[in-house]
Amino acid sequence: MIVDTRNRISHGYDSVSDEIIWSIVIRDIVKLKSEVEDLLNEE
Repeated sequence: MIVDTRNRISHGYDSVSDEIIWSIVIRDIVKLKSEVEDLLNEE
């Protein structure tokens, strides 16, 4: 889902509003942070 969102943002699709982006941040930032930390800590 994060890749789909990134593609929508980077390609300038009109279907992504500030409200949608903010709701994603509020809902998913803790999980995303944890997953990124896990990836960085892999050996």
